[in-house]
Amino acid sequence: MSQEALIWLNGLPKGEVRLKPTARRLLECLALHHRHETGCYISQARLANEAVVSRGTVNNCLNILEREGLIARERRGSPARGVMQTTRYHFPFEPSFERFKRPPAVLGGACHVGRVMKTSDGAAFVPPTVQELDASFRNQTERKEIFHPDQFVAHCLDACGPGLCTASRRMITDTNDLVIGWLKAGYSLQKDILPTLRKRTSRPRTKEIRTWAYFTKAIAEAHYRRTLTARGGIETKMGGKG
Repeated sequence: MSQEALIWLNGLPKGEVRLKPTARRLLECLALHHRHETGCYISQARLANEAVVSRGTVNNCLNILEREGLIARERRGSPARGVMQTTRYHFPFEPSFERFKRPPAVLGGACHVGRVMKTSDGAAFVPPTVQELDASFRNQTERKEIFHPDQFVAHCLDACGPGLCTASRRMITDTNDLVIGWLKAGYSLQKDILPTLRKRTSRPRTKEIRTWAYFTKAIAEAHYRRTLTARGGIETKMGGKG
């Protein structure tokens, strides 16, 4: 554990930050792995092992820690190729924290970011539509979304049926960057991604779906068929079942 992490952890005001014992244990594990030179890198599997809890409990606790503003997650890798690396965890005492901190609305403290934020006093709220999200991504000339990436993921989760069970929904959020990879590849949220998710999860499954990569080939095929038909070509499958 770095000296900065130790000082920060010991200085947390107990009256203001009320965490359940498991969440506190996870926070201590994260702080223990923080290094002054490199920061904090640790896999969820190792976190679960060190804290002696399930992966599902790790996910729940990490969400709580983010909502409380105690950590920020940086998911790393190449989503378009389905290659993910160990997540980096940022702490409030690090200069990088604000860059990766997610809005409270995305973390469950309020509704998703829209044209008007919904607050505890009941202010009106208009969430972004699928069409707005699609357009917001297509219109970007550089990698700066109008809406937070989790806005896209929320629509994907909503589109999934009984084929994505509760356990799968917890596990699949570890690979949310793959959804952005689909959008960067040119797939439409409205026309390619959501219809495919609905179709592939319309019935319960015996096996859990652990990653969004499970849907990538089917989404690519849906996009190919749609764009080929739009160009007046002959509908051709890309090969094999999706």
